[in-house]
Amino acid sequence: MTLKISGLRKSFGDLPVLDGVDLEVGRDEILALAGPSGCGKTTLLNLAAGLLRPGAGRVETGGARVGYLFQEDRLLPWLTVAENIAAAGEAAEAGEAADLIRRVGLEGFAERYPDEISGGMRQRVAMARALHFHCGLLLLDEPFKSLDPGLRLEMLDLLLAIRRERRCPILFVTHELDEALAAANRLAILSRRPARVLACLDLGKTAARRDPAAPALSGVRRRALELLAGGG
Repeated sequence: MTLKISGLRKSFGDLPVLDGVDLEVGRDEILALAGPSGCGKTTLLNLAAGLLRPGAGRVETGGARVGYLFQEDRLLPWLTVAENIAAAGEAAEAGEAADLIRRVGLEGFAERYPDEISGGMRQRVAMARALHFHCGLLLLDEPFKSLDPGLRLEMLDLLLAIRRERRCPILFVTHELDEALAAANRLAILSRRPARVLACLDLGKTAARRDPAAPALSGVRRRALELLAGGG
């Protein structure tokens, strides 16, 4: 399946936020989304998830289950790490939650409660919970912002592995250009509010994390920085 967004407009009262956004994320593709702060990136994800109704335009998901990793971890404080993850995976195979705990680097913390672990660890629990949902569409809102650089790279590797295994569309909001260059197939740049798509830059296919400083990406990096600085 694909995620198809057509002519999407959204306002909150007299404040226009999105102004005719068109995007498509194919099966087995990661589309990174960047733009100025406050331009409507999270609003766009909320519309894609069905949490908001558009003022105009359409969001087509083919009826897929949507996994959503919010900026805030939104863990349930009365559940342990393992229970928070398992709560999202009613269709998952036995043992999958334990495997995800291992893959996000939280072995030994399965029985801890959210207030007993760090903010970065909580974000990793939220990532595991989103992956445990067996979704056909994955939405990620700045998923690695609370993580140190080394762990951020590990989570990017996990994201690429999930793409290979599940082959579902992934829409990934980031303020870190290097994250997009390292993992995404394409990078969409939004203008200032009311947002529209300024450009959708092709980053190529990838089976493994790229070096975002590679010379082959220098032209894309330069163009992305120009668009982000100009803001439309």
